[in-house]
Amino acid sequence: MPLCPVDMRIQTINMIPDTTNLVEFNPSLDNITRLLWRDKTYQHQPFQASCNGYRLFSMFQPIYSYALHRQVGFEALVRGYDSDNKIVLPPSILRGGSITELLAIDRICRCLHLANFAHIQDQENTWLFLNVNPLIVSEYIPNRTPFMKEVLDLYNIPPHRVVIEILETAISNETKFLETIRYYREIGCMIAIDDFGAGHSNFNRIWDCHPDFVKLDRSIFKDAMTNKKLRKSIPQLVNLLHDYGCMVLAEGIETYDQAIMCMDAEFDLIQGFLFSEPALINELSDQSEEIWSILKEKFRNDVSYRIEEREDSMRAYIEEFHHVVMSLKDAETVDKKCRGMVNMDKVIRFYLINSNGEQRSSNINSKNYQQNFNPVYAPLQGVENATWYHRQYFRKALGNPGKVQVTGPYFSTTDAKTCVTLSVARMLTGNLYVLCCDIEV
Repeated sequence: MPLCPVDMRIQTINMIPDTTNLVEFNPSLDNITRLLWRDKTYQHQPFQASCNGYRLFSMFQPIYSYALHRQVGFEALVRGYDSDNKIVLPPSILRGGSITELLAIDRICRCLHLANFAHIQDQENTWLFLNVNPLIVSEYIPNRTPFMKEVLDLYNIPPHRVVIEILETAISNETKFLETIRYYREIGCMIAIDDFGAGHSNFNRIWDCHPDFVKLDRSIFKDAMTNKKLRKSIPQLVNLLHDYGCMVLAEGIETYDQAIMCMDAEFDLIQGFLFSEPALINELSDQSEEIWSILKEKFRNDVSYRIEEREDSMRAYIEEFHHVVMSLKDAETVDKKCRGMVNMDKVIRFYLINSNGEQRSSNINSKNYQQNFNPVYAPLQGVENATWYHRQYFRKALGNPGKVQVTGPYFSTTDAKTCVTLSVARMLTGNLYVLCCDIEV
């Protein structure tokens, strides 16, 4: 990938420049760029930087759109070598003894990444996700200059191409944090909350800073592969974030099963080793076509299997429910007519609702449910005259008299179980009722 001509403010040298003592270092743009360099013996060598005796370089990990099946961005990641040419990982690179030193390190990394990003092909259609140290965002630093706008102008990068990633962590000064977010927005950058779902995750942060992107932490997807309740909750979390206007990114995706789970939950963007490991700018290439092809086929098969499995598991219940409905003549015979079905495996209860959405009488519970009833939910059992008008299964049945309605899985407030409800509206002794049957899933 060819690089543009080197900016005159960045050195093209054979020798690595000495790093200034960052404790006393003035992190102005002029001073920062003096620490960036490129080996002149290699025409397409990416820019590097000197920092605390380390030689730093940029790695870029592609970010893909689920809908477009192509790269739409990159996350910039810093890596380094020490004086013995041994690899140095970010925790060592980003460690500083004072807030002033942390600011200098943070700016060196940002400047390095932006210098390299300026030479990515098709930059106009690509976002750069750029990490910013949360301490830098939230702490008061005397005489801090508006560095970000200056460096974007220097490399001629439109601000809307840059997504500032803020790690979801404890913030000591919320007011300063929001002021800094406001600054990035005012210059035109986008905002992302990183690692949401881990550590100090807080929905108040979402409400307060209105991020454009929320990156869900990789631990969620690993845990969800063995935790069914967590896996079921992920689509609701994505929907909630969508309702608030955020695009949702799944990071750290390493397997097809994780990718399918995120696809099913309708994530917008995906990032992880399944598609690509981080690479140097001159080594970036999109070889994801085969992965998308495999993923689409696996997803179709997975969805088809789950639909067939759900239809098979529900078929006997739907047929029996239909027989119960057809045998009903009046509201007084419900208990008797449902007696055969109520003790089928997984049936929880029957109940009858009038046309106003009010439950007519007590639940008709299965023997299995009665035997395994958890008494902690006793306060929720007095359901006579309960109102279910807000439930979709009631409204859909009322709008389609005589037709059996089947919900998707949902949370039942009667006993904190996940269930599916069969419902049908029918005239009984001159009045319209909705008969319902809850089935545990």
